[in-house]
Amino acid sequence: MRLEPHRDPAREAHPPSGPGVAGAAGGRTGRRADAAALGFFVLVASVFAIPRWPSAWASEIPGDSGDALLNLWILEWAGRHAASGWRDLWDTTIFWPNTNTLAYSESMLPVALAHRALASVTGSGVLAFNLLHLAAWTLAGWATYLLARRLGVGAPGAVVAGLVYAVACPRLAHVSHFQLGFGSLLPVALLVLVWFSERPGPVRGAALGAAAAVCALSSSYYGVMLAVGLAITVPVFALARVRAGGVRPVVTGLAVAGFVGAVLVLPVANQYRVLQRDPHFRRDAEPALAAHLADFLRVTPEHVLLAGVPPFESRSRPESATVENRLYPGLPALALGAVGLAVVVAAARRAEPGARRLLVLAVPGVVLTVLAFGDRLEVAGHSLWMPYSALRDVPGFSGVRATARLVAYGVLVLGLLAGAGLGWLLARLPARPLRALAAGAAVVAVGAESFMTVGFVRVPGDEAHRAVNEALAGREPGAVVELPVGSPSDGWVWAFVEMPRQYLSLVDGHPRVGGYSGFAPPGFDELAATLETFPAPAALRALDALGVRYVVLRTDPPGDLDATQAEHVAADGVGAYPEARARAMVDALPGDRVAHAERVGDAWLVELAR
Repeated sequence: MRLEPHRDPAREAHPPSGPGVAGAAGGRTGRRADAAALGFFVLVASVFAIPRWPSAWASEIPGDSGDALLNLWILEWAGRHAASGWRDLWDTTIFWPNTNTLAYSESMLPVALAHRALASVTGSGVLAFNLLHLAAWTLAGWATYLLARRLGVGAPGAVVAGLVYAVACPRLAHVSHFQLGFGSLLPVALLVLVWFSERPGPVRGAALGAAAAVCALSSSYYGVMLAVGLAITVPVFALARVRAGGVRPVVTGLAVAGFVGAVLVLPVANQYRVLQRDPHFRRDAEPALAAHLADFLRVTPEHVLLAGVPPFESRSRPESATVENRLYPGLPALALGAVGLAVVVAAARRAEPGARRLLVLAVPGVVLTVLAFGDRLEVAGHSLWMPYSALRDVPGFSGVRATARLVAYGVLVLGLLAGAGLGWLLARLPARPLRALAAGAAVVAVGAESFMTVGFVRVPGDEAHRAVNEALAGREPGAVVELPVGSPSDGWVWAFVEMPRQYLSLVDGHPRVGGYSGFAPPGFDELAATLETFPAPAALRALDALGVRYVVLRTDPPGDLDATQAEHVAADGVGAYPEARARAMVDALPGDRVAHAERVGDAWLVELAR
């Protein structure tokens, strides 16, 4: 492995010191390599994360009619109301008359602003969603590539580093969880941290604070990971600069970073703090969603190469575990990472700055992987205490339900080490064609092992489904209840009953008694059960107490459902009523309670008399 002396990174595209093949290239050559890497990762994201022809991007999104639609609804709501006032932003139209309901789930405010801008340009919120999805998965690979290059990894190794982080199973398994795609901002923030550590100051400090804030506000899980990473790495980097005689720029830069981060994050964090004063809105870590040793040999059922191959087959069936437990990091990545670790340790002993920085960045990966196991680790019939149990009530950690997701930082570290390992191996090959062939083989091995199929869902918008919403859009403002009402007691069906309606409610903008999110208000199950007795007197009294003006009786679920989902959601009284039953319910209403009733599209619309 050949290294060059460290040069000023402010004057070059990349600092050349570190565990690269022959140092990192600077100037025009480096920019060409970076541009080529960007094109490569656009292709990777298109094939792995959104394998649909662009013609479908304005009508379909990755995922299903549950959480994927929820994320689209959040972006639409937050983007439209960000300029309407702080209170209007957080008091959404779901779960009327409760307030602060945007905080029931991830608000993703920075992403929502970008979505709004893209939707304004393209004229389609769905297309904007898919473009952001593509951008997030592209950025995951490219930002990791740039981070690896900044640490001195050669271009071929940096490409593999980005590929490992972008498509390794623990991350790609969550491809339909839109917000987790913004784990792409983790390597961005760490890249800014390395940039800051090279020459601290107020400008770079402001950039670090802003990058950390955007990461935390886009995905709270990655915000927690970054907080742990910064808590460990910043003191080490700062101490190194202080010893070099730079006390004032370090202190000033960190003060500015803290101020910028606090200004951006604290107002949003306060909304969640206010909500969690009520114990009902506190989320404890679930043991089933923690990492287990067997999970590291578990892939998704959709993995093309490994799902049917021992020892993965028995562990990777749909019923074997949740999506949170698919944690296989990849054999090529592990092998190259082991080589890279040895290489980086040796280079760090020779006081190479890039290698030392990489080792410092790797420490939080170990810490977070340990925390991913949750409160207890089961080994050979023995239950071992784990450090997470001491953190479960600490702000930030107290909202982590699926601790297995914390493995993602470790995947990033594994990618960086794998890139360094590949660089070291390539440097030992005698001829350039052999090096190119070996680098290509590594890319193919990582990519082929990770490939999985991705499901898509059509966004609700059929004329029959949205007809009642268009009718409501022309009516005077008033609260709406859509029957049957989905609730948490319905289990997974809740999402598929309520979320398509919730998305369509953007057409009319009237508040809804029902809804779907990470939480429902206290007592909502009981309220839903009462409302479903409509038109019984108890239901009418509840509607009066809520100030409901409109009742919608759905006769066909509006979501794009597969056979299993449709079997449950379309059942009588779950997500819809048969036409005869809906008509009978309308006819049973006392005459003095009905101002107007009509059949509209796939629903009955009843306006209650005041």
